[in-house]
Amino acid sequence: MKELPAPLKVKRLYPDATIPAYQTDGAACFDTRAMNIGPVSRGETTSFRTGLAQAMLVPIPRVVMQEVDELSETERGAGGHGSTGR
Repeated sequence: MKELPAPLKVKRLYPDATIPAYQTDGAACFDTRAMNIGPVSRGETTSFRTGLAQAMLVPIPRVVMQEVDELSETERGAGGHGSTGR
C-alpha cells in the first residue's frame, strides 16, 4: 500500500502568491516562488528577498538511549568511523 504524503498547512499572504509545489513526480524538494511587492519602473533596479528556491522537510527521529555492555560488530570493523578497510 502506497503511503500518502503528510499534509503541510500553508497560508497565502498575498492573493497572487504561488503555493509551493513539487514540479515533477520524482522531485525530492518543492519549489518556492518570490513575490515582488510593488512596481519596478523601467531602468530602475531593486532587490527583494527570495528566501529558499527549493525546500525539503526532513523528519528527525527521536531515540531512546539504551546502555549495553557490548556493541554489535559492524561492516567497518575495528577501523572505526570513516574506515573503508582500504
